[in-house]
Amino acid sequence: MVTRYKFPLALLFPALFLVGFIILYPMGYAIFFSFHRSDFLNIGEWVGLKHFISLVQDPDGQNSILKSFIYTGGSMATCIPFGFLLAILLNQNIKFKSAFRTIIILPWVVAEIISAYLWQWAVDPFYGSLTYLVSLLGFGRVNFLNSKLAMPTLIFVNVWRSYPFVAILLMAGLEAIPGLLYESAKIDGASSWQSFIHITLPLIAPTLMIVCIVLSLVCFNQVTVLFRHTQGGSGGVTHTLPMTTWRGAFLNFHFGIASSVSVVIFLFNIVFSIAYILLLRRRA
Repeated sequence: MVTRYKFPLALLFPALFLVGFIILYPMGYAIFFSFHRSDFLNIGEWVGLKHFISLVQDPDGQNSILKSFIYTGGSMATCIPFGFLLAILLNQNIKFKSAFRTIIILPWVVAEIISAYLWQWAVDPFYGSLTYLVSLLGFGRVNFLNSKLAMPTLIFVNVWRSYPFVAILLMAGLEAIPGLLYESAKIDGASSWQSFIHITLPLIAPTLMIVCIVLSLVCFNQVTVLFRHTQGGSGGVTHTLPMTTWRGAFLNFHFGIASSVSVVIFLFNIVFSIAYILLLRRRA
């Protein structure tokens, strides 16, 4: 049996080795670095869990963890219902359905950095187009990136680019549900809401779970939107864990501390994934 797969494995080995080296080596090096004091890229003395303890005990570290959950939770709480609603609407027999589907995917096609630049220009307090439109409504020149509005603004920007991903996956899930189920429920006297609760939601749950996993990982690890708009903001109002990694590595050159924060982000990602998988198995 082993002999049978020797040749295919031999063909796969170079690619697997290259991918493993690209992924596993930096990951292992970051974990190793996180337990040492650093002098730029030079590894210093062993400090054990000192960097991790400092992150948890330091008010700035606690704030970055909190802001990461606020940013991720706010993005998901807005993006998933909105994308789900669009998926349901575009799954109906309406005119120009293909055109609408093409239009909603456009924000997702735009590169993340380009999207960040576009919205940075739109919400600029002096010459931004969105700022100007708001001023025409009588609200004056609103600074969308001040301490109170910065996080909601960045969540909105993230949702604007992320909702097509949610809508597309959920549309695919909705189209896989047999129409006979809805016809049978209608014959039995079920309302549209009852059909949604007892047919749509249970059958769309696996797809919805995949959406939650991917979206939470993307939002929790996101740097581009936060960096381009506020770089953490004054008072740390948008200072998430990825921004702490960036500041530690490329602003303060404390690569040991930055590595420990990246390890914490990695651990959070593992916890999210395991929690979603266990929940999905429980529902199954």
